[in-house]
This record gives sequence, C-alpha cells and structure tokens, in this order.
Amino acid sequence: MIEQLLGEVVPRAFDCKPKVINVPIDKKNAPFTMSDTRACGRCQELKPERHECNNEILKVNNNGHEIAVVNWEKYVGQFGKEIKRCDLLMTESGESHGRIVFCDLCCYEEKYVEPNEGIHPEGKRAYARDQMKQSIEVLLKEPDTEHFVLTYPDKVCLFAWRDYNVPEEPVSATRRDARANVLAFATIVSAMETEMTSHHTIMNHAFTFKQIKYPAEFVWEDINVIDERLELMNEK
Repeated sequence: MIEQLLGEVVPRAFDCKPKVINVPIDKKNAPFTMSDTRACGRCQELKPERHECNNEILKVNNNGHEIAVVNWEKYVGQFGKEIKRCDLLMTESGESHGRIVFCDLCCYEEKYVEPNEGIHPEGKRAYARDQMKQSIEVLLKEPDTEHFVLTYPDKVCLFAWRDYNVPEEPVSATRRDARANVLAFATIVSAMETEMTSHHTIMNHAFTFKQIKYPAEFVWEDINVIDERLELMNEK
C-alpha cells in the first residue's frame, strides 16, 4: 500500500510523472539497525578513534512484523523542491495499518542536541522535529495519502540519537586508568538517558514526538497493544 501511494499518488502533488519517481524502499522481516552512511563516514574521517564503530544509530525490534523502510530523504529529494525532510519513513508492509513513523537519525554530543552555539543553534533535536513536521506535510497534499496517514492509530516522529562519545560496550572503572573511568561514567549516564520521556510531546495531526537514545531498542508494537494504550490515554 505505502509503495503504491508513494509511487503513484504523491508525485501528482509535485507535478512529477510517477514513472520517473523511484521509491527507495526496503522490507525488513527481522530485527534490524539503521545508520546514516554520510554522517558516519564524515565522523570517521574526523575522528580516527571511531574507525571501529559499528555505525549503528537506531535498533528496531520488528516484533514479528514486516516493516517497510523508505529512504525518505532520497525519495523527497527527487521532487526538486527545497523541502526540509527527515531520514526515514517506516510503516507495516502490506495491508496492516497500525503505526507510521517518521524518523531522523542523529549522532552528536549531547551539547549539540540541546540548544547551543553550533550548526543548529536551536539544538539538533528541535531541528529534526521541524524536518519531520515538514515531512508529514508532504503526505497531506493529496486526499488519498492524507486519509492514509491520519487514520493510523499510532503516529510517531522518532528522534533516534546516538552520542558518539559513549562506547558501544560498557566500560568498567579501574584504578589508575583515567580514560577508562571517563568512559565508564559516560556509559552509566547514557544508560540512564536511553529514553527521555520528557521529550514525548504531541505534535500536529496527533503525531507523538519521541526520543530514543542508542543502544535502546525501538519496539514495534502490535495493533492490539496500540489500541489498549490509546484507550488508557483517552480515559485519563
């Protein structure tokens, strides 16, 4: 369903012929990880100590579902418009209609995720949220895709963040090893911050903005679990 809408319906809103628009989609039948090839390549060029990095930014537990992952940045880039866009669009493959996720991948130090004096003064998290808001609007330009999106019971904008200063494996503090002690502290702090519920906020069109910090897993919920959760939220 999503592949057909992206290939045939959305291009109309941008005056593009469907035949010239490619839908870069990958279907996942098992737990998977996602990376940002460009960002990871740049990081390893600038930081030799990161050459052994596994390049993972997001872990997804598909929970038995087949997940359609669209390279959203590449897809929207074909329309020749200056549209801010996030990295990924994810939803169930086939006819299942439980959850849709716009996702932005980020590998930054915490100081750049928060408001700062860097490339994104408002903070990378806020910048990514704006990219996802504009990504949603792309699918609301045509009535068919608007209905498709807005009738999902669970709509998520996911900010997937990895701090490249935090080691992949936990490090134990040891006597007389200052570097190991710093890494051990970073590991503990990172574990405490894997999912910051303070950043769960409601956006336009009932999308929930969520943050997940590597190595925490994003678990794809079953539709009955989603329904039960939404019912509890409505009762409050």
